Amino acid sequence: MITETLVSLIAIALVLFGGFFYFFYKPAKGVTKELPRIVFFAAVFIAGLMLNWAGVSYFYREGKSPDRIYNFGMILSITLRMFSFYWDREIWSALAREEMFYSIAITLCFSSAVLCTVLFAVHLFLKNLWNTLSIFFLKCSSRKRWIIAGKSVHQETLLASLTPEQRSSTIIIPNEGSEEEKKEYIGHGFLVLNGKFSAALLKKTGFFNSKETTLIAVSEDDVKNLEIARTITEHLNTSSGNAGEKLRFTAHIMYTNIERVEHFMFSENAGGKIRFFNPYEITVRSFLFDNPITKFIPLERIDAEKALVKGTFDFLHVFIGFGKINREFLKQSIAVNQILGIDYHALVIDKDIKDSQSIFMNQCRGIFAGGEDKDNEKYFPAPKEKYRIEFMECSALSREMYDTVINRVKNADASSVIVALGDVQLSAEIAMEFRQRCYEERIKEGIALFTHTKYFSPIIAEDVLNGEAAIRIEPFGFEDAILTFDHIENGDMDLLAKHIAVNYAGTGIKDPAEKIDELINLKWGKIGNFKRESNISAALSIRIKLNMMGFDLVYDKPEIQDASEKWRQVYGFPQAQKLREAEELERDADGKIADTIRNNLARLEHQRWNAFHFVRGWAPMPKDMVRADLRQNRQTKEHACITTFEGLDELTKLQAELKCKDNPNLDYPTTLKKIDTMHYDCDLMDCLEGNLKNTKYKIVSWADR
Repeated sequence: MITETLVSLIAIALVLFGGFFYFFYKPAKGVTKELPRIVFFAAVFIAGLMLNWAGVSYFYREGKSPDRIYNFGMILSITLRMFSFYWDREIWSALAREEMFYSIAITLCFSSAVLCTVLFAVHLFLKNLWNTLSIFFLKCSSRKRWIIAGKSVHQETLLASLTPEQRSSTIIIPNEGSEEEKKEYIGHGFLVLNGKFSAALLKKTGFFNSKETTLIAVSEDDVKNLEIARTITEHLNTSSGNAGEKLRFTAHIMYTNIERVEHFMFSENAGGKIRFFNPYEITVRSFLFDNPITKFIPLERIDAEKALVKGTFDFLHVFIGFGKINREFLKQSIAVNQILGIDYHALVIDKDIKDSQSIFMNQCRGIFAGGEDKDNEKYFPAPKEKYRIEFMECSALSREMYDTVINRVKNADASSVIVALGDVQLSAEIAMEFRQRCYEERIKEGIALFTHTKYFSPIIAEDVLNGEAAIRIEPFGFEDAILTFDHIENGDMDLLAKHIAVNYAGTGIKDPAEKIDELINLKWGKIGNFKRESNISAALSIRIKLNMMGFDLVYDKPEIQDASEKWRQVYGFPQAQKLREAEELERDADGKIADTIRNNLARLEHQRWNAFHFVRGWAPMPKDMVRADLRQNRQTKEHACITTFEGLDELTKLQAELKCKDNPNLDYPTTLKKIDTMHYDCDLMDCLEGNLKNTKYKIVSWADR
């Protein structure tokens, strides 16, 4: 009986392995989702063959044994009939009475065969029932869930990024999708709810329960995504008492073509639970953080003691193509790539550019207002740094394009060329052709080439795109690295921006670690979309400011030595803290703003703030529109603070005089200090260490990065 015992134990092990593999194994990316089913069936089938061989052999031990071929056919037939719920009592009972392990093994194997059949039948024929039951159990569970609403190419990228745990907890709402689409989603392991998006449909997912839920709306149509946001907001507004505040969900709403902030204002009634994101904006932010403008300025041209560029320096931004990605690039880089004493200089080239140019110029009207309008006595002083942006209508394939860009690059101190034409191969080949022209013109330094690539293609493989080239072409914008749940929910720049928002609110990152996340999310949730974007823009500019001091900011690089203490010395941190507490800037003997590293970085921050407002459609406010308690007009989108530091000084004095005129009992010096806002521009660097607290960012020496 030793052989039968050994066979029984092996069969038990096989069945248990198959069962555990089916229920607990989560297929990795690129592995077929059918693998657990295949392994489970194979394990039970092989175990059945082994047990039936032992059972048949024992049954015929004393009588005449059938022919070997017939014997094998009998074993195969009995094994297959196990999966149709057939219990072969006659064959199995003989050995089961004599061998306990065989009795256990055949019972376990038969039960597993029945379970295997039931599960496969449900998978093949009862998918809708299984889908409904799975949604119900997920709704009742305490697990975090994700809801993907809408269909688009971005949805495919997002779904491909899911971990097995996220996939099993993800519900897709295609928004009036067909039954065929539903079956396809279910076949890939997702849960699906069909029907027109509504609050009632959301309730079926448990969205409005007090459980952690994230909704991401990714329809190609911005209007449909806004309707989803509005549906959620309206439901919250009708909730009784503070019921809405207890809900633990966030809704991330995608948009790609909306520019005016008025479209998002209704969401401010949602208590910060609704947030908007632009996939192209995420791509650009990632690029700008990895490639700050200071990366292309030689270190010897930077005066690190004063955070200034030595002499004059002309940096040229070239955008070949003016589709969604490069339009976002131009807007974001205007706001972020600001350096004291350097004009923002850009050349934008595309075929049929006039309509896109007009739209952009209307949206960013403050940038394109004539110098005579901003420099006269009607306004506060305009910065000496100008915006030199030229649009050129020209085919990206023409000789005229190459000749024009080459001539501009030769006349600039440094340049970056970003090719984004919507086609991976075309963009890469134009970048390669432009590199060849650079070689012909003996241009080997001061030029950086980039090509936009949504997905990997053999043409942008390193050995094809660069090989041993002296001028490298850097592909960027891979959607599978950007459009992920974690990036949308907890972007690294968003985390830093949240810390900045808390400091601007006057709270500071001083609480115990366990309370910091709660505090940050509370503050972040209470500010509108415009302020969120402003804080993210400020976060993107930190590397530039550190570079101007000879330092840098790195993320999750424990191998690089921390240089925070050295940075504190260079920045003059003790003196800076005293000035911060007094809400003052350092001034010279004549009362003018001193030329110090802290003041210059604050000037740079205000220059960035000006540029950010320009690209969001704001313009300077005339002096005669300023009142004692008014320095901005949201309706006309005019702001008196869009000026220089000296202009802010003049604005502060004007408002102090107006206040004292309205109320003669006020003390002018005290009123002047209360109104002053220039010290706010120092906050970003004064509070830098606090903003980096409890993150993976750290300050390092530029030479060590």
